[in-house]
Amino acid sequence: MTFNTPRPGYELFVAAQTIDLVFESIIVIPIAQSTTLLLIVHTNPIVAVKTGKLRGTIATLIDGSTYYSFKGIPYAKAPTGERRFQASAPLPPEPWDGIRDAIDHGPVCPQYDNPDLIEGSEDCLFVNVYTKSIDPKANIPVMVYIHGGSYSSGSGNNDTYNPDFLIQHNVILVTINYRLELLGFLCLDTPEVPGNAGMKDQVFALRWVKENIVQFGGNPNSVTIFGESSGASSVTYHMLSPMSKGLFHRVIAQSGTAIHDWTIGRDSKERAFKAGKVLGKNTRNTKELLDFFRSLNPTQLTNLTERTLSYDERYRGLLETFVPVIETKFKGVEAFLDKSPIEMLAKGKVRSKVPLMIGYNSAEGLIIVDDRVNNIEIYNQNPSFFVPKEIEEMVSEESLKEFGKRAKSFYFGHNNITKDEPQTIEMINSDIFFIYNTHRFAHLYTSTNQPLYMYRFNYDTELNIIKIYSKYNFLKGACHADDLFYIFYNSFNKKAYEQQERLRKIVFDITSLWANFAKTGNPTPDNTWRPFTPEGKEYLKLEENKRMGTFAEKDRRNPIVTVREGKLRGIVTTLLDGTSYYSFKGVPYALAPFGELRFQAPLPPRKWEGIRDAIDHGPVCTQYDLSISQIVEGSEDCLFVNIYTKSLRADAKIPVMIFIHGGSYSFNSGNSQTFSPDLFLRHNVILVTMNYRLELLGYLALDTPEVPGNAGMKDQVAALRWVKDNIAHFGGDPNSITLFGESSGGSSVTSHLLSPMSKGLFHRAIVESGTCLQDWANDRNAKERAFRAGKLLGKETNDTNELLQFLRGLKPTLLTNLAQKTMTTEETWRGLPDYFVPVVEKKFKGITAFIDEEPVNILAKGKVNKVPLMIGYNSAEGLTLITFLLPKLGFYNENPSYHVQREIAEKISQEKLREFGDRIKRIYLGNKNLTKDDPQAIERLGSDIHFFYNTHRFAHLYSATVKPVFMYRFNYDTDLNILKKFTGYAELEGASHGDELFYLFYNFLNKKPYDEQEKLRQLALKMTTLWTNFAKTGNPTPDDSLGAKWLPYTRRGKEFFKIEDKMSMGNYANGERMNFWNELYKEAGVPYINDSC
Repeated sequence: MTFNTPRPGYELFVAAQTIDLVFESIIVIPIAQSTTLLLIVHTNPIVAVKTGKLRGTIATLIDGSTYYSFKGIPYAKAPTGERRFQASAPLPPEPWDGIRDAIDHGPVCPQYDNPDLIEGSEDCLFVNVYTKSIDPKANIPVMVYIHGGSYSSGSGNNDTYNPDFLIQHNVILVTINYRLELLGFLCLDTPEVPGNAGMKDQVFALRWVKENIVQFGGNPNSVTIFGESSGASSVTYHMLSPMSKGLFHRVIAQSGTAIHDWTIGRDSKERAFKAGKVLGKNTRNTKELLDFFRSLNPTQLTNLTERTLSYDERYRGLLETFVPVIETKFKGVEAFLDKSPIEMLAKGKVRSKVPLMIGYNSAEGLIIVDDRVNNIEIYNQNPSFFVPKEIEEMVSEESLKEFGKRAKSFYFGHNNITKDEPQTIEMINSDIFFIYNTHRFAHLYTSTNQPLYMYRFNYDTELNIIKIYSKYNFLKGACHADDLFYIFYNSFNKKAYEQQERLRKIVFDITSLWANFAKTGNPTPDNTWRPFTPEGKEYLKLEENKRMGTFAEKDRRNPIVTVREGKLRGIVTTLLDGTSYYSFKGVPYALAPFGELRFQAPLPPRKWEGIRDAIDHGPVCTQYDLSISQIVEGSEDCLFVNIYTKSLRADAKIPVMIFIHGGSYSFNSGNSQTFSPDLFLRHNVILVTMNYRLELLGYLALDTPEVPGNAGMKDQVAALRWVKDNIAHFGGDPNSITLFGESSGGSSVTSHLLSPMSKGLFHRAIVESGTCLQDWANDRNAKERAFRAGKLLGKETNDTNELLQFLRGLKPTLLTNLAQKTMTTEETWRGLPDYFVPVVEKKFKGITAFIDEEPVNILAKGKVNKVPLMIGYNSAEGLTLITFLLPKLGFYNENPSYHVQREIAEKISQEKLREFGDRIKRIYLGNKNLTKDDPQAIERLGSDIHFFYNTHRFAHLYSATVKPVFMYRFNYDTDLNILKKFTGYAELEGASHGDELFYLFYNFLNKKPYDEQEKLRQLALKMTTLWTNFAKTGNPTPDDSLGAKWLPYTRRGKEFFKIEDKMSMGNYANGERMNFWNELYKEAGVPYINDSC
């Protein structure tokens, strides 16, 4: 464009894109005498469709780029007058001359949008098109959105459904209006008004898109229809309708399907007569009724749903009744739907077999919690209202009542529903009205062999607008329709979106999934979102950490158990053998030890209102995890038990097994990632696991009444008390509790055998690879260690109260990884680096001690809790110590006296100590020095010092007072010996410390060999049979089914059971080496294995 200027030779050029533009106006601007500026303004794009030319606008996206907007485009003739309710098919729009403005939205359809009556207009059948190009050759994938609103409200207007988020991904967005409520879904079962006018509007809009979208740069052979709520049920109806075939190529259904109760009309003709009566026409003549309806103002034909509900409809379903119907067949009349949707799906008679993306929000039912709370007594008195209409129509009155009771007890237990259970009310309504039938639709649709992608939307951010406006916005999960605000930009989410980059990133990720599917039929081209299959029921967890899952909401079968503190909601899940069990995780057994409660003995947990979820594990206790050399923040609010049971009958009286995890008293948890119940529960026992405080947080001892030590052990006692008080509610027998543990968990079990606090809380004990007689299970000089820790952390003081206040003021993670840092030189070389462990408490008046006397003296005096005992060790425990000991070999070769246990070293002279050291060196390697080439000798030395001898000594001393005692040596060496593989010495003989755990617990470490090898599964079965037999009867081999009889230990025979390929009995395991150590203990004057008494 050239402009005249007052100076010769001066020209100003303005570049403009002229394709698809016309001159909007010519502006003449006088500049100087005899000089004018002619400004030609190009603004409005023009597109020619079949019925005429359209003038749109150029608008700007929030990313600053531009797009073309065409609003209020008629796709059908206004259904007024005699065309009101006409449903054989809408008529095409009248062609127009000249250019029609498509700058503003057309009127919305008349509707009642609670609480407002919106007049709108019957001339409302418009589409809106948003595109980045109007080049007919652009071939851009098209997304047609069908709005929700219960088939009674809503529109496709951009005040809610703005294109900004989607068309940044180079797709075209089309939105539509369609007739609503009675105007769109009146059904008189006549050829003139068979029903589904609103659905046929949608079909006509899709036909318009197919015929015209190329003019907007769109690809008519790549059309994806998507919708939410009733819009989602609409798109799935189009998959079933013969009228819609060929009009689209992919489908996205958000929170609705054609098989939901609320989306299929029943008794629609009768409802029409009811509506007539409500409006003043009491007639049974359809023609008379039709003429009456056609004579009314259109707004009078809105807000009729609730006014035409029966009592049953009011409480059995959602308030949606003028909805799609199964049409009566009439000759010459094309039906949108003439068969039952569920029947068509079940028989695979899907008209449009296309790729499908389908899903729901995690807390859909939150949107109707308030209504259900207001009507709680109705549902308490008539729980049959929980039964969906589809089932109610098929069963007897008696069965209906039974189904209702089952549904109520399944979600709420045997008590009445209360307003204090909103999350459970949300869950049952989510399942009834949204979740189950989404699963059912997906499952049935797989018969078409089309790609199907399922999701569960669980984002919970400031973009969850519907939830935010809910009275119950404190509940977990994403409410019905919350997903829309991650897909469409509007006035509701504008502020949060613009202020937070994190939210913008989430929106981009979600709209990428939607757009990718629209473009390719695959939401993740890298295939991270795997298709749904009938077997795996795979789905994508749309949440902060997106990942795949299987069978969403399979844990929705929520059992409710009432314990002392309140109600718990668990889940039903599946064992490896396919049978189901009840899981309750993260159950608090004590008050969180925050603030002034840090380091103190635990207090009972507080009661709670409503139902507490016990679906996920609670936080682990704050710790430094030696297995990964990392601090795990966890929480001080970590005192939880996990309960796994096959029955919840109070009279089931199932034997209970409580497992105490190991981890040097400094790391680990009872969580099922490591300690799953799969291998135990098949033997009809209950498994309970626990967390307890660790390291300094659990074992600080200041020798004061406030902090005497052993808080972690008292946590365990509190857990045992909780189990004894409550386990009957989980089907357990409180008079048949077996306590078992491994390593420091094993030494914990033996401590409970000695502690007066634990008396009566359990009835049998299994001890694996650890006792409280081991040096590493008893701290000495714990108070001095506490001051060293304080100094290390920045507080040098000799005042215990000052130190206590300082330690209470620190972040809990600072109180981890302190054991090795607080060791003395003596401790560095003598023993294992396990400190901040149980102590012998100083006696204080009015304070109950866990243990206030040396464990070996308690044993020697027979002051024990007298229960049957199973105790043993692995044949090569010390394998895990080789890499720890190798760097110290030079020191030990020069100073072999450091091999002498601390318990002995404290009792003998320096001269005797050196002598003992020399004797130890000779017995294991003659006169040679230990080197890295002697791993088996190092293993044996470590096994004997730190595990074997004191296991024998405990068994011997305990058996003087209590019978029976069963001793074992574990010697399996297979692909299940997981820890041995990690030692770097897998070629050595024997089973490493901790290896037996992988024959007892199924987890991610042993999953592959266990799943692949039948032999290993049989070995695990034998192991768990021994353990559970003992838990049930006090005898690990009550019969001959395992091919060997395990005889009790006696002080003279020292019988032990060889757990190896050929199980058999033996006498005095590792006896020759044990005799050597026994002689040292005897000479030191400490309790030893004395065969003569």
